[in-house]
Amino acid sequence: MAALPYIQLYTADYLADTMHLTTEEHGAYLLLIFNYWQTGKPIPKKRLQKIARVPNDRWPSVEDSLSEFFNDDGENWIHERIERDLEAVKEAQDQRVRAGKASAEARKRSQQTKKERKGSDRSTPVEEPLQRTANENPTNKDTDTDSDTKKTLGTSASDAPTQSEAAPAEDSEKKTYPHEFELAWQKYPKRPGSNPKRKAYQAWHARAKEGYDAAQMLAGVIRYAKFCTTTGKANTEYVMQAQRFFGPSAEFENEWTPPEQLADRPRHSGFGEIDYSKGLKQEVPDGVANF
Repeated sequence: MAALPYIQLYTADYLADTMHLTTEEHGAYLLLIFNYWQTGKPIPKKRLQKIARVPNDRWPSVEDSLSEFFNDDGENWIHERIERDLEAVKEAQDQRVRAGKASAEARKRSQQTKKERKGSDRSTPVEEPLQRTANENPTNKDTDTDSDTKKTLGTSASDAPTQSEAAPAEDSEKKTYPHEFELAWQKYPKRPGSNPKRKAYQAWHARAKEGYDAAQMLAGVIRYAKFCTTTGKANTEYVMQAQRFFGPSAEFENEWTPPEQLADRPRHSGFGEIDYSKGLKQEVPDGVANF
């Protein structure tokens, strides 16, 4: 067994068992148990005095005092407490080794499975949508994609695929989303420009895997929609993209409380309702200057 970097020394237990020892005997005992732990095996009796570093004239007395802590099998001194601790440490090390090997094997299997899936994806025919018409009846079209590309790019308009032939390919690519996400998407404030639904769902799904509840995210959407409406940001480029709203920053957790001065004051309805001449000119008696 390899040398261990530390020893489990419980001070209270040690002092309770050794209060009767002298300072010299304490030192000798500690040197013996340190050597025991470092080597991981019982101490040969012929090496006891050398390890304890006790002079010849003192060793018989020290040996007699320390013998009560060890079992003597005739050749070695055996310490039962240290033996139990060594066994526990060895078992813990073995468990970590087994866990490490199991983890490595699991990663290896996972990587192998991914490679097999990638290989399967590459071998899957991609021309299936081109072999069927709108009513899903098989056709006799050439499956060679290069030939189809050349026909599509040819100068003859009759060679190009019709809208009815191309439609099934588009329909097959349409993504079906969970009901909860569809509801959140309907309530999400609209904005001009880009706001890709697919990326928004990817972010939604990632947060769900992290433990966020669908109801929690939907409630955040409703608060944000009200905020945008109150602050006049709805239907403008200031509405953040949904993929960021459901992104790692979890914007749906914000309160989205509109500022008081914006929430309480009436919306501006135009300049036509304001009388700008009011208060600028007052009626005064004749002869009095009007400044």
